[in-house]
Amino acid sequence: MKKSVLNVFIFLFLIFTGNVIAAPIPVEVISSSFHAWGDYDVDYFIGVSPDPPYLLYGNASDSYNNAGTTPQSGNISFYYDPYDEAYASSSAHLFTASASTDARDESSHANARAQVDATFRPLNNFNTLDFSWSNSGSRWYLVSGSLVDLTDNVVIWNVLAGMWILAGTPPGGVEDFKAEYGFAAVVPINYAFESDHVYSMDLFAWSNANWDGTTVSFGFPDLVTAPEPTTMLLLGLGLVGLAGLRRKFKQ
Repeated sequence: MKKSVLNVFIFLFLIFTGNVIAAPIPVEVISSSFHAWGDYDVDYFIGVSPDPPYLLYGNASDSYNNAGTTPQSGNISFYYDPYDEAYASSSAHLFTASASTDARDESSHANARAQVDATFRPLNNFNTLDFSWSNSGSRWYLVSGSLVDLTDNVVIWNVLAGMWILAGTPPGGVEDFKAEYGFAAVVPINYAFESDHVYSMDLFAWSNANWDGTTVSFGFPDLVTAPEPTTMLLLGLGLVGLAGLRRKFKQ
């Protein structure tokens, strides 16, 4: 019995430490809200009616709209034949927003949007935060975001990028990735983040499809939520188990 309990403790400890290694910047989330929504509208060809002959068309539309204080996502799709398809999908997770759309006809449209708003406090001081960005498909997208030090009332970073950003570099020092296909980049944001300060983060991603497809995703993947008290308890139990295992090997 003791051996089984010890093995469980060790297993939980390894899981926890593995998560810590993959999470370099833990933060305490003070408040958060998430919104994922999308829609499509499709005009599709059905056939020809005789006497007199004329083309027959159908119309299909659908949407989703999910919002709350926990991460949100959603997707919808339509299929009539290989030339009449539509798809919209988006997800609003903590520190990341993404949207994807596809439409296979010039008279079809699809939109997907994701919005993330959060306030947080770092557990430790740090000086660099990576902003990660990627897009694939066409140029029909728009992303915007901001990061603010609420304690000192300082706008640390903000970005606006998309197919309408025709010239220049978006604010915040982010490179001009306005019209790249299959583009991906990680841009460092240099700022003295302090553990006794509170910060706000806003992310918005929009993708549109009209006879094409687009996927866009961006955010701060290095930020993770701080371990909850229950998780810390599991860590403590795991340490106790490792200590017991060490004494057993010494005997």
